[in-house]
Amino acid sequence: MDKTNKNLTEKIAKYLEIRQAELEQYIEDFNRQTTEDIETGAFLGGGNQKFNPSDPIVRKAVEICISKGKFSSAILQTYLSKRHGYIAGLAIWLEEMGVIGPMNGNKPRDLLISSMEEFDKKTANVSGE
Repeated sequence: MDKTNKNLTEKIAKYLEIRQAELEQYIEDFNRQTTEDIETGAFLGGGNQKFNPSDPIVRKAVEICISKGKFSSAILQTYLSKRHGYIAGLAIWLEEMGVIGPMNGNKPRDLLISSMEEFDKKTANVSGE
């Protein structure tokens, strides 16, 4: 094997090694998130999931919505690294709390608050399970 082919082979091997490590990490993260979704009831829509207004993830989601001025599932999935079931359940809960408006087709939902203080007032008597 000449030197050029050997270098190319080494580069390909290194690339495949990196991609394999990334794939293994993705699978590990996916399995962890899926297990968490099943345990919390977020799997397939999150119908039974209870949210706690003091949960750091819930608060971060509301902060992101306030900064964007809308509730967007796609944005929250990206920023929070949560799957659709969790975000869908959160949307239902936030709508029940009067924090976001109803669905508007495929457009982001309207935000009915403008600060974390308003969120805290709307959810003052709520505790998660």
